[in-house]
Amino acid sequence: MNALPAGSGLSAVDLGRLILGGAQFGMSYGVTNACGQVPESEVRAILAHAHSARLRLVDTAAAYGTSQQVLGSALVDFPNIEIISKLPAFAGESIGAADIRELQSSVLRSLELLRRGKLDALLVHACLDLFKPGGLRLVEFLQGLRSSGIASRIGVSIYEADEIDRTLEIFTPDVVQMPVNLFDQRLIRSGHVENLRAAGVEIHGRSAFLQGVLLAEPGDLPKHFEHFSDAFAAYSDFITQNKLSRLAASLGFMLKQSGVDKVVVGVTSLQELDEILHVLKSQTALPAMDSLACSDLNLIDPRRWPVFPRVRMESH
Repeated sequence: MNALPAGSGLSAVDLGRLILGGAQFGMSYGVTNACGQVPESEVRAILAHAHSARLRLVDTAAAYGTSQQVLGSALVDFPNIEIISKLPAFAGESIGAADIRELQSSVLRSLELLRRGKLDALLVHACLDLFKPGGLRLVEFLQGLRSSGIASRIGVSIYEADEIDRTLEIFTPDVVQMPVNLFDQRLIRSGHVENLRAAGVEIHGRSAFLQGVLLAEPGDLPKHFEHFSDAFAAYSDFITQNKLSRLAASLGFMLKQSGVDKVVVGVTSLQELDEILHVLKSQTALPAMDSLACSDLNLIDPRRWPVFPRVRMESH
């Protein structure tokens, strides 16, 4: 499903559809992240620039190291930037009343760290928790937070198509966050993006740059990615023939051809954010990119990647 016909250009209008990812603000994240956790001073500069560009959503989670604490300090001056957060995962095989009480304390602690009285959205981070015995308690807990105004919207973060199907058997979330990018088009091809939109669910696409892999020169990536030379060659030929940068292609796919409503973008510097904003103002032509889809999970699912040493990259 295409949000807009192929050929539509990126524009500043799309700014409102961007969500600033907060994982890098609290920990070292991303296979191409050579800098580690973003320093707090740089986080403040990034958020100030995002605010001036009218980005109004930041995504974080209890599992993202010190991200909530850093954001709470940095966002004091920007109360109109709203926050999406995610619940911590449960280690046990079932979810009982004591777990929900612990979860209540965790949410209150997150609000304290974030220095906010409410969240734009609160998501189940580990979707499989919903399917454990007692998982319905999680849904009831979230619905209670929505009713009380602590979370304006509730939802889930998923990896697989069957997680969407099983979630919809339990409840209809307001928001679903899912992995989508020009290599990983599984949930578009399966019809799940279209079906969620038809059900009135807002879709947030994450992994837009595949942890920076889609923005890197293939030769600069770890050895693991040598196994996918055909996919990278097709991608390189595509951007060369169409005179696109890797950033314009990957971001353009997300905003114009994926069908998602909003896109989570992670940055490690003010320069990277500025590059994204520049691309949005470029009105780049965007041919169809469905031919770039790859079905090899060893490429498109980072959970299957080996643990890499930190590599040096020029950007993103």
